Amino acid sequence: MSVQEQLRIAPEQLCWRCDPAQFTFASTEELESLDAPIGQQRALDALRFGLEIDSQGFNIFVVGESGTGRYSTLHAILGRRAAQEPIPDDWCYLNDFNNDNEPDCISLPHGKGKELHQDMEDLVRRLGEAIPRFFESREFNQQK
Repeated sequence: MSVQEQLRIAPEQLCWRCDPAQFTFASTEELESLDAPIGQQRALDALRFGLEIDSQGFNIFVVGESGTGRYSTLHAILGRRAAQEPIPDDWCYLNDFNNDNEPDCISLPHGKGKELHQDMEDLVRRLGEAIPRFFESREFNQQK
């Protein structure tokens, strides 16, 4: 028998298959998700270190191969961290009619920025209806 014949491998031997009977679950949906990706402890330590820096001008930059879970891991860690922090104020930028290139910035309690936006939309809509009515009114036409 030749060496080639002795070392011949059947196609079914080329791929390892695990025995599903060894698992205690029917579907991976039954499993709890991992808190962190396996083998990325240094990256997680660096991320946690970066999150502890509470100063302006510091950023966290995350890179990695596509499909490695970096986005979902980062999203989960930041979500847990954000849940522990106080809800930040709303920041609203308002047009400065004297200088269009430099809007004014105001800080409002959380949720009030959205209310201000809705109120301004309502004001613009109501003025859009009232101003034409005023110019079409008898009082205005009599004062011309």
